[in-house]
Amino acid sequence: MMQTLRNINPDIFIEFRQKYTGAAMRKYGNMFRTFDCPRDFAMNRIQIADIRMLAGNAAIHSGMITWHNDESAEVDAL
Repeated sequence: MMQTLRNINPDIFIEFRQKYTGAAMRKYGNMFRTFDCPRDFAMNRIQIADIRMLAGNAAIHSGMITWHNDESAEVDAL
């Protein structure tokens, strides 16, 4: 299946989520995503660090980060 998709589009992103990724998955996917942890900034950062250690040159992205509307731009940026 992976080869068929890459034959259609060599630049295709094949994404795996962290709960079921490991070093062996790098041969199948080229994008890895942390699992959802809403409103838990610390866990999100830990997951990003963990997945970066196994992802090599694959793209990595995390869950969305949210903040309160009344917070300052400086706090949001942090």
